[in-house]
Amino acid sequence: MQAMEPPILFAKQLKSWTRVFNWTLVHRRDSDVFTPYGSYAPIMSKSDKATTTFDWDAKDKMAAWFVSHCNVQSRRLEYVRHLQRDVSVHVYGKCGNMSCPRSIHNNCLNQLQTRYKFYLAFENSLCADYLTEKVSKLLQDGIDVIPVVRGTGDLYKMHLPPGSYINAHDYTIKGLAQKMQSISQNRTEFEKYFSWRKHYYAEEIDLFYCDLCKKLHSAYKYKRLYESVTDWLFDHPDHRNCREPVDI
Repeated sequence: MQAMEPPILFAKQLKSWTRVFNWTLVHRRDSDVFTPYGSYAPIMSKSDKATTTFDWDAKDKMAAWFVSHCNVQSRRLEYVRHLQRDVSVHVYGKCGNMSCPRSIHNNCLNQLQTRYKFYLAFENSLCADYLTEKVSKLLQDGIDVIPVVRGTGDLYKMHLPPGSYINAHDYTIKGLAQKMQSISQNRTEFEKYFSWRKHYYAEEIDLFYCDLCKKLHSAYKYKRLYESVTDWLFDHPDHRNCREPVDI
């Protein structure tokens, strides 16, 4: 059973699939094959260091958010509506009044790079070990914009370079707006969020194919059968897998 979306979007569809699946390939760390969107690693050569080049004066817009699914479990749209009371956020897509092609890997990237200082990378569901691929893509593509994420700190510490993002979980909504306003008025503070590039590089993870191959060649060592993969998807060793937001 392989999936890249949080279980709240699909798990119930597998309710009748009892005693069918042997392995899981998902974003959870306790999956049989762990499949995250991305991670980071130390830079081994000086020539591999990424540079930060942008026109500070051209960055005249505060924050952008590209989103197509509005009424989701994390209530992210409601959160952004509250945030917009104190800070400017341009919402592109079905949930806002601005338009741009859905994928940020097109001319939208140029807008982010040249005009904006922040990008909201909010999950559609607050589930264990899940974070949106958009934040990983921003770092991998070297876009000079600060990602604002929303979730528990340990999750982001594992997947994202230190000092590369702002976590809304650490602030009230008003406090986050004040933090963003403060950074937006200070180029030195803004550039600190890209100093990680001197020490790390962000990368897309595809090593799970090696892990899967290893298991396939020694399947007898990894025998397993899920009585109910739906029950597993909604449970977690530490806590209930998906939780309701408490910051709104």
